[in-house]
This record gives sequence, structure tokens and C-alpha cells, in this order.
Amino acid sequence: LRGVDLALYRPQARAAGRTLLGIDPSLFLFGCVNQNQLRKRWDLLLYAFRLFLAMTLAKDARLYCHCPAVTSQGWDLRQLARHWGIEDTVLFAHNIPAPSGYPEEAMPLVYSALDAQVSASQGEGFGLTALEGMACGGLNGMGAFSTSPGDRPSKLRASSASIMPLSMPSP
Repeated sequence: LRGVDLALYRPQARAAGRTLLGIDPSLFLFGCVNQNQLRKRWDLLLYAFRLFLAMTLAKDARLYCHCPAVTSQGWDLRQLARHWGIEDTVLFAHNIPAPSGYPEEAMPLVYSALDAQVSASQGEGFGLTALEGMACGGLNGMGAFSTSPGDRPSKLRASSASIMPLSMPSP
């Protein structure tokens, strides 16, 4: 059974979340709470953040990656950030206690620290982190993800969401 414990996942003070993460409260913080796996499309997310920075000239925006920067089954996120020239604007979860990360009780603070939760993941079956973030009062920017593609349009319309097409540039 999957779902969100609404007694636990509820809005928290943004300042408390920023203190937990060690992030300046004056920054506009996009964040992604996903595993560092290939299907999570961190490459696409970092590229999209680069486009956002170029289009808006935002100097106070950051992307917080709540996952290890390098894994054997995923991306080298530091290398990707350098590739796109955004290494100074991408923050990594340096203080996540190893090996299992923050206890679940701390995750509402993590979500509440974000001004907007974003993900470029492909092939999500349920999208639990998106629901947890929404339960904490956050804005969400997600791709059209599902393991059942036929469900996408009706679910998106029901939630008043819209699809933003984005693709990587050709090499």
C-alpha cells in the first residue's frame, strides 16, 4: 500500500527547512527529491535549469539535489552541472546522514525548504515524492510521467496541470 501520511507530511516553516539543509533563506530554491538513477533524467533537469537561468537571468535561484551527487547506477551530477556551466547554482545534499538519509520525520522540513519541487523523471509508477511535496504545501513542476501512458492526459487535466515539452539538444 502506497500513500502519504498526512499527519506527518504537512507544511513546515521554510526557515526551519533551510536551516536543516544549510541553505541561505534569501535564495529562490528549486529542489528535486529523487534517487540518482538514469530514469530520473537528472541530465534533462539540469539542462532545464540552465535554460531557466539563461531566460530569466535570475541570480538568486538555486537547484537543490536531494540525492548523492554520484552513484554507480546514475549520473555524475557535478560533472553534468559543470558541463552546463551551472556548477555555482546547483546545491547537493552534503549533510544527508549516511547510509539511509534523513529519517522520514525530517522529510517534511526538506520539502518545506523548497520554493518549488521539480522533476524530469520518466517512468514513475506512483510519484510518491511529488505527493509528499504537495502535502507539505509546495509547488510542483513535473514531467508527464507514469508507467501507464494512457492515464497521463486525464490525470493532468483533473489536477489542472499542464505539460511543458522539453528535450535535450542534439549532440
